[in-house]
Amino acid sequence: MKKAWIYVVVLALTASGGLLFARWARVFGGPYHDYVHSAWELANRDIIVGGDTQILSGLPVYLWLSRMSPSGEVRWQKKYFLDENNKMVGFEPASDGGFAVLSSGFWFLKLDADGSIVWQRRYSSTPNAVGGTALKAVSDGGWILGGGQFLSSVGWEVVLVKIDSGGAIQWQRRYGAADYDVLIGIDQTEDGGYVLAVRSNDFSAGEMDYMVVRVDSVGALQWAKTYGGADYDEIKAVRAAPDGGYYVVGRTESFGLGGSDVWLLKLSSSGAVLWQKTYGASESDQGTDVYLTPDGNLLVSGMTSSFGTGAGDVWALSLDASGNILWQKTFGAGTAADWGDSIRPTMDEGVLIGASGQSVGYGQMDNIVLRLFPDGTLDAGCPSSGYYIGTSSAAARSTSVAGVTASLATSVPSITASTSAGTQINQSLNTRFICESGKKGSLR
Repeated sequence: MKKAWIYVVVLALTASGGLLFARWARVFGGPYHDYVHSAWELANRDIIVGGDTQILSGLPVYLWLSRMSPSGEVRWQKKYFLDENNKMVGFEPASDGGFAVLSSGFWFLKLDADGSIVWQRRYSSTPNAVGGTALKAVSDGGWILGGGQFLSSVGWEVVLVKIDSGGAIQWQRRYGAADYDVLIGIDQTEDGGYVLAVRSNDFSAGEMDYMVVRVDSVGALQWAKTYGGADYDEIKAVRAAPDGGYYVVGRTESFGLGGSDVWLLKLSSSGAVLWQKTYGASESDQGTDVYLTPDGNLLVSGMTSSFGTGAGDVWALSLDASGNILWQKTFGAGTAADWGDSIRPTMDEGVLIGASGQSVGYGQMDNIVLRLFPDGTLDAGCPSSGYYIGTSSAAARSTSVAGVTASLATSVPSITASTSAGTQINQSLNTRFICESGKKGSLR
């Protein structure tokens, strides 16, 4: 009977007539630290998740990927290693069915659909080393690599490198001012340009501000603006909107109710603030990712200590196009902190979250993947066995900040590409379901 029941769930229909696949949560982990970068649904509805794994303190960090079926069964896991300076900072599906990965050491890997290395490059500069911070697949089949470079005369500056589908450099640019500008995220705009999310204190109203930078298709600077208050405001993600504007999300200590709140802004194509809202309560809350759904609504991931178990839970919010809350959910076991790293809509109208956590799994930090129903829930049997799904009660509160024009200098760095010799290791992390349709998982 159990197998037949699962079969019915997997083949149920959504309201729009599409297949509704099973909902589940799965944890991956080793004995020490594992972190998720992001999780994606593929064209065949498989799930791919990427991140880092480290066996013991002081030992090297490996890049890690796992591909799963729509019902959460693991198809494969793989690790990749070049040297010690390589944590995952970018991971996206490629247009040919494979994947692209960027590390903190500016090591780029092009992988096939099975996770095997097709080619790899290391991008470097002397005497000022460059490190990777973000990656974006773009419409011509190539990629934008984002990074940072420390210059003794000015501090940290933002670096962009555009490569073609074979890894050859097409153009490169550097942007900065007098102190600290670090690129966090990139998205491509409808006109072929790019919008950048930058953490900055160069023009800060307080300790740190959001900075949004707009460049054209060849990296020429169009405008840059900062947004912030008297305290620490940290940007985490940016998404281009179909109307030509942008959504940016992160955390604010300048506004809201607690130690920090989620802070989401909708900007016009020129960077003017159209609306801005905080979400949170008395403790520490923060946003980590924002993504648009096909119906024009928004999904936001993050972490909350104000709601849920109180130890720090994964937080997911569904918002309308004006930032009003449609639903909000927390996920955690209550023993330690968990947080959402990425959030995406799925083709059957559900929600996919890639998360990292200390409350479940095998080591000090583990990788978590949640495949949720359209209302942000898991199967009704899951919450009663240690992994709690809660409904939080945050209210959206408006803030009143205007963008301040930032004067960035632009230059061309001397970055070169070389063939690297990283290795692929067919080695798996421990893994199990936290819960799956009709089943309950034990977390302790």
